[in-house]
Order: sequence, then structure tokens, then C-alpha cells
Amino acid sequence: MATILNFDNEGGSAGGLQKSATFSKKFTLQSDCECSIDLTGYSAKMQVRQNFAKTVVLELSTTNGRILITPDEGLLELKVSAVDTTALPAGKYIYDLYLISADEIVTKLFQGEFVIYDSVTIL
Repeated sequence: MATILNFDNEGGSAGGLQKSATFSKKFTLQSDCECSIDLTGYSAKMQVRQNFAKTVVLELSTTNGRILITPDEGLLELKVSAVDTTALPAGKYIYDLYLISADEIVTKLFQGEFVIYDSVTIL
């Protein structure tokens, strides 16, 4: 079962995406012994949508360079440039993030709400 992780600004949670600013979040995956999980050969993909039936508003993946994996540290970094965030429509969305092993085992890591906040200053 995936961990619920809401990208919003309520209750000290992960924080939403601010238009016209670089979005960057890092996660270290650990086993029960609190040791980093080796992510050698893994890829990842995340999609943000208004609801399950709607068009993808934002896609992050290892393929498009918006998800970076540091294999030996078990580190996933989500990153979207300020130029790319400027074009996103503000609103409340849903997302999920999958990790794919080299032998095609797919694991849903996170799911939840993803908020894109409007910006007064457009760069």
C-alpha cells in the first residue's frame, strides 16, 4: 500500500508547488533497519491530474529528467524548473508516484493531493 503524502501547505506537510519557482523535493527510501535501499537499475514515474479521468497536468519521470535517482543513497529527487512551473494551471490535484525495478516490478510509493499555487510575480 502506498504512503499518503499530500503536497500542500497545511499542517507542516510537504508543501505545494509554487508557480514561477523551482519545485524540488527529496526522499530517501529506507528498509525496516533504517538502511538506505539500493535503487540501482530503478526508474520512477509520477503523474499529476485533476482527477483519475482527466488529462495529465504534470508528469515527472526518470525519462524526462524530472525525477533523479541516486541509487546508492536510496534517494529520489523530484524537480521541476521555474520555467516549467510557470505554465501550470493553479489548483488542487491528485498524484501517485511509482518505482519500477530493472526486472519490471512496479511499486506505488506515494499518492495524495498535489496543490499548485498561483503566483503574483510571473517570471
